[in-house]
Amino acid sequence: MRVVFTAYAINSAAICFVLTIALMICEEFSDSFERLVDWIVDYMYVAFGPVMLTFCAFGLTSLNGLAYQCHPERPNEKLNFIDVFILLVCLCLSSFILFVYALQKTNKLAEDDLGNENSLFYQVFISQLRRQRTKYHEEKRQREERRAP
Repeated sequence: MRVVFTAYAINSAAICFVLTIALMICEEFSDSFERLVDWIVDYMYVAFGPVMLTFCAFGLTSLNGLAYQCHPERPNEKLNFIDVFILLVCLCLSSFILFVYALQKTNKLAEDDLGNENSLFYQVFISQLRRQRTKYHEEKRQREERRAP
């Protein structure tokens, strides 16, 4: 697990390097820079969302090995709560990132489908709005009938 966290640190440094080089080569508001940033954001969502969640789930299976300090000669009896704490924090963080990524993709899909009048999602949405509008007008008419003597 420690190797995985080291790889994530190197990955983050590499992404910072790529962004720095991209800023030196491209203009800040150019289309190519925007495409690169979009690609990096998607990559980071995937790397720190489902991939890290998978690694953390595997780390939970070896929790006993992470809970004790390592020595080259023999296993030590001293507890090591830092690695366990880092694993649990990364598990929560990756779960949250995965949830946000799923919300973002769902929102993009909904926006694209609501903009297309031929999509099934748009047709279901419009029919639901019509039903709610009809129900509202019917309830309003019933309230007015009850008020009138």
